[in-house]
Amino acid sequence: MSTRLCFRLDEVLPVAEHAIASPTWRATSTHHHPADRGPALIWNPTDEQDLLTSNGLPDQHDDDGDLRAAPAWTWRHVPTGRRGRPHPGDADRFWPLNHHDPDSHSRPLIAQLREGAANGGHWLMVDADPRDLASPDRFLVLDHREQIAPPDTQWVHARVTAAAVWYATYPALVADGYSVRDGDVIARFALPTVRGMVADLRAIYRSEDRRNDPMPGETAALRLDGEVLTVSWSHDDGHTEQWTEIDRVYPDSDGHYAVGAYLWPWKPWPTPRQGGDRRGR
Repeated sequence: MSTRLCFRLDEVLPVAEHAIASPTWRATSTHHHPADRGPALIWNPTDEQDLLTSNGLPDQHDDDGDLRAAPAWTWRHVPTGRRGRPHPGDADRFWPLNHHDPDSHSRPLIAQLREGAANGGHWLMVDADPRDLASPDRFLVLDHREQIAPPDTQWVHARVTAAAVWYATYPALVADGYSVRDGDVIARFALPTVRGMVADLRAIYRSEDRRNDPMPGETAALRLDGEVLTVSWSHDDGHTEQWTEIDRVYPDSDGHYAVGAYLWPWKPWPTPRQGGDRRGR
């Protein structure tokens, strides 16, 4: 069973900043340690997922009116329903943001989050092993995601597609029996395939054919910088379109790249209602 929770930093940081900016805070602990009174993130495990919320008051809500939360992104083994998450009782659920322990070399969590984002971090890794709760390395901000599936995963050949690559199809190795969302797959790609993705997306953005004119935020942009693949996404504020790096992907021990893992859903091709491959390479 995994002892780590993995969150997207761009989803965690707004929740943390809400807690920091709030004038008052919800009671989060029955203890009376000074660190229990102040801004914090609260780990809320449910049967289906793990969520981080702010303890700030008044509550923070998303565009749909729901309590704003940052979900942990993990795999699910479809045949058994097993998930890659710590048991809810395996760690504390209250993570102070401003607390600094003078006996530890760790910095306040809010400083780690802010500095990590400023330095190109994309993922927050949290060690939930009860033996490591006091470790200065319990919270890590990284520019890439490390493990995408369990070590004993069997990888099988398949062909996959995604809206993020304008529904082109590519050969991949997929984690047999594993999913992130319902019906999607966890995929890795060989370097020649990754180069093909980069070229295909570049051609789409350079095309003068209006049928190949994706809206902002509809497809990704990929770039190989040496052996590192950078993944960017666009946002249109109504005036200009801006591109932001959202992930970095490094080759694994087999030289494969987990492009888009836990960022967008890869779907197997063909699906039961699709008869063939019209856009594949």
